Order: sequence, then C-alpha cells, then structure tokens
Amino acid sequence: MRSKFLAVAAIGVIVAAGCGAIGAAQGGTLDGVTWQLASYLEDGAAVDVPEQVAATATFANGTVSGTNGCNAYNGPYVATGSSLTVGPLVSTLMACGPVQSALESAFMSRFQDAASYTSTATQLTVYDQTGAATMTFAPQPAITLGGTLWNVVSYNNGREATVSVAIDSSISLAFGADGNVSGNATCNTYNGTYSAGEGTVTVGPLITTRMACQSDELNEQEGLYLAALEQSATYDITNGTLTIRDSGGASQVIAQPLAAPAP
Repeated sequence: MRSKFLAVAAIGVIVAAGCGAIGAAQGGTLDGVTWQLASYLEDGAAVDVPEQVAATATFANGTVSGTNGCNAYNGPYVATGSSLTVGPLVSTLMACGPVQSALESAFMSRFQDAASYTSTATQLTVYDQTGAATMTFAPQPAITLGGTLWNVVSYNNGREATVSVAIDSSISLAFGADGNVSGNATCNTYNGTYSAGEGTVTVGPLITTRMACQSDELNEQEGLYLAALEQSATYDITNGTLTIRDSGGASQVIAQPLAAPAP
C-alpha cells in the first residue's frame, strides 16, 4: 500500500510540474521599476506577449498600477517576504481588439491569483498558490516620446469624448528625431512636422495618402484621429501610456508602446 501511495504521489508531482515551472519563491524588490509582462501561463504552457501589445505593473506605496494590454488598471497589493497578494483590481472599460482583450483577460486573472514572487534585477516571476510560475516580467526600457513606435488605443471624436479605435483596425504614431511625425492613420499613411519640449508637443499640419477605407466608420475614424492629433499641446507618459492633450487639457490621443527603444 505504501509503495502504491508513493507512486501516486510521484505521478501528481509530474502532472503539477507540467502545468508550469514550479519554483521556490524568494521575494525581492518590487518598487522602483516599471515591469513589463513578457509571458504568462496558458493551458500549461508559457505564452509570449504579442509585440503589438503591452501590459505593465508599477508597485508603489501599497498600490500596483499599469496597463493590462487593453485598459489602465490599479489596486492594492501586499508583499511580505516572498508572499504576494494582488487586488482586487479595477480597470477602465475601453473596448479593444481580440489580441488586446485576450491579453487583458489573462493578465487580470493571473495577477489576482498571485501568491508569491521572485524579483531580481532582470526578471519578476509571479507564482500562484500551487507554486506554478504564471507570469514573468522584465524591466520596461525607458519610454520616451521620440524613439518609440506608439499604438494608438483611443482618440477624441470631436464631441468631447475619447473613443476606442475600431476593432480590427489600427493606428500608429511615431515622433522622429528629425522633427517629423508619421504613422498609419487607419487606411492611409500620414506625416508632418512636430515640435516637443518638456511636457509640450505641437503637431502639424499633417498630410496623408488618399486611399478610401473599407467603411464609412473607418473613414470617419481616420479623419477624427488626424484632427485630434493636430490639437496636440501637452503630453505625459505614465505607466508606459502616452496621453496627448489639447490646450484646454482634454485628452486627444492615448497610445501605448508598440516598440520601445533599445535599453
């Protein structure tokens, strides 16, 4: 009977190990770094975060905040020794595309299941109650206005509201070192000039190619986005998210890094 019990126990260990790396959490320093999600556990295997989306975590004064791939979030956390509890988390409710939404769902679920962690200078690993490594993060490179290719997630619709980019469409934004701003406006590419100072940015005039979009919705989105971008007056980058505002302080463009400069 004893040998049978040991055999069953051994099988259980093998099965558990197959669900994700089992490791002894060692704790470490969480604050002072913006962590960017590199991979997460899905169906027993590590899944790399797609390049076109980003999820981050910044720990400070008992609050963790960042972006979850689609929306901004925040909530409490407690780290004692190697133990870690996160949440409950609250987030904004912007609708996003399928890739962003899939990452958001996985991120919020895995993060709020956190039980312990190991943090080094190069990696943060989060474990669940079984000891499985469910999330791995790396320090996020410094994000600056220029040198970063931005993925626009929302824009001002000209009616005092910020709306999400239409599902299955994309808008990009890049501020070049040469003083030119460019990107994809939805269906057409655009470019123009910009000037940036400490927290300030002006854009335009902008010119675009003239290809028609596949729907009136996308044609409207493109025009409204370009108009919003030309209203730029100030900007800030918080938790890796760029927010551009007009001279009255209204949000015009909100974007997240699509590709960051090399460290």
